[in-house]
Amino acid sequence: MDIAIACNILIGMFDAIIGWNVSIKLKANTGQAEGQVIEITEGQRIIVMAIIGSFFAVIGYMMAHNMTI
Repeated sequence: MDIAIACNILIGMFDAIIGWNVSIKLKANTGQAEGQVIEITEGQRIIVMAIIGSFFAVIGYMMAHNMTI
């Protein structure tokens, strides 16, 4: 389970850093008006993506081992 969580955290960090920068450079539609885009720091993005990645790693691990929540 430790490997699953670590891998998902690394993928979340990649998404938080590289994915966000690519979406900004390509002018992706964020669904908000130009003045309404929420500015968050890179550290906050990494923490949020690590938490989300860890959550899904635990769910995936439980599903793979037929465990209940």
